Formats: sequence, C-alpha cells, structure tokens
Amino acid sequence: MTNLSQGMGKDTAQYKQAMYLAKQVKDILPADAVIVGHSLGGGLGSAGVGASGLKGYTFNAAGLHENTVSRFGGLAMEKINPLIKTQAVDGEILTMVQTYGKAALPGLLSGAGALVGGGVGAAIGGITGVATLLSGALPKAAGNMMPLPASGGSPLARHGMDQVIAGIESQKKDDIGSITKTLKGA
Repeated sequence: MTNLSQGMGKDTAQYKQAMYLAKQVKDILPADAVIVGHSLGGGLGSAGVGASGLKGYTFNAAGLHENTVSRFGGLAMEKINPLIKTQAVDGEILTMVQTYGKAALPGLLSGAGALVGGGVGAAIGGITGVATLLSGALPKAAGNMMPLPASGGSPLARHGMDQVIAGIESQKKDDIGSITKTLKGA
C-alpha cells in the first residue's frame, strides 16, 4: 500500500523514514556514500536522494511523486533525476505500468493475482487495478532510465532481483565483447 499511497502523492511513514535516514547518512558517512534500492526500496532510495542530495542507483523502482520530497523540504524532481541511475528489466510489471500508463494495470494485476491466488486472486488483482486506474496517474521512477535485457518469464517474474542481476551480467558480457572487438581492431 505504501507504493500506491506515495504514488498518488499521499504522505507515508516509510517514505518519511527513508528521507530522514538519508539525511542522517549524509551527515555521518563520507560524501561519496550512495543510496541503492529495488522496487519499493528503489522508490524509498529515490526519496532519500531527494532529501539528501546523495547519488543513487535503483532497479525496477517505484515511481517518486513530486509531493513526497517537496513536503520534506528536499530537492525538486529536475535536480533529483540527474543524481539517480535507474535500470529496469524489459517488460517488468512496475515499470510497464509507470511508463505505459495505468490502462494496462487491471489486466496485469488480474493476471498476477491469478498466478498467485487462482480465480479469487485474479478478481482481487483486477479490482485493485481498476481502483488504481480511477485514482490518477502513477509517477515514473526517478532518474536516468536504462533498460536491462530480460531472461524470460512473466512481467511479474521480471520484477525480481534475479532478473536484474541476469540483465546486468548479460550487459557486462556484451560490453566485454564490444571492448575486445574494438581492441583487436586497434
């Protein structure tokens, strides 16, 4: 519920705690400290970046509503975005909803609910999706977005850290191949 409430611009205890903690980290640790998070943790980390001015890395991150950090007296979104490098697995459910709009949400949540809880899960997922659709636009993940290749599976399965790690490893392999090819040609 934290993701949904914050995404609609409402005040949440977890986001307040994340911003408070980020300010403490900035005061205690070296200036090159970095905030990292995945999913809800990516949204919390983004809020921490906005509150502290520290750099951040996020993966399949929850979107950050501009009201969240402004209420805390933090940076504006245009100052937060350059401080965060965010990566999302291609076809991952949260980023798809944040990028392509909530029109797909009822179907995605219904499908995810069916995987987890059969017919009842599908009904609950669909109802949750429709309620979210009617509540307004969801914010995108903060930062400079870079895609990661998926290693298969459903949009829900692609949300997991195992897919993030596989995507990073795949990119690394491609990068090493490109560098090796370039050096052989030099």
